[in-house]
Amino acid sequence: MMIDILNKLIKDNNGYVSTAHAVEANVSKVDFLKFLKNQKLLKVAHGLYMSESVWQDDFYIIQYRYPKLIFSHESSAYLWGLSDREPFHHTVTMRSGSGSSRLTKEEVKVYKVKEDLLNIGMVRIVTPFGNEVQTYNLERTFCDYVRNKKNIEIQEFQSYIQEYFRCKDKNLNQLIQYARLFKIEDKVRTYTEMFI
Repeated sequence: MMIDILNKLIKDNNGYVSTAHAVEANVSKVDFLKFLKNQKLLKVAHGLYMSESVWQDDFYIIQYRYPKLIFSHESSAYLWGLSDREPFHHTVTMRSGSGSSRLTKEEVKVYKVKEDLLNIGMVRIVTPFGNEVQTYNLERTFCDYVRNKKNIEIQEFQSYIQEYFRCKDKNLNQLIQYARLFKIEDKVRTYTEMFI
């Protein structure tokens, strides 16, 4: 019975199970530890385990470890399918004042913004491995690219801008609204005039 519950949790979570999920399902920690040992699950983060039969989803693992961060910039472009290659280093945005030294040591590129700007354009999206994470919508990602142009490879920058304007899901009104909030309206209008 307990094994069935845990196997269902693993299946429902794309090969991952956490101690919190097990406890929520009324599985004792002792039984959960026995299951982990018998099933040879891999520990990928504190309290998070992965089946050997699935590919490791770094987006999901990072999100699990840091639930308040939001994938942004190059990582967001990749998650939306507007970048043809997975980023060498994940890019995230956090609230100013948040500790990020562990992420930086793990070669995650961290941007920080004021708390009132953090959640603007935040959405949930499914990774290529089927797990849900937080990222920014297309328009917020566009603004992040423009705001941080000097920190992004020129080819990556140009590619995203061009792909955005080809995208049928773009929302130009929202793009201009965000550009005003981030005080980059003139720069964004320049790109819209070039590509429309």
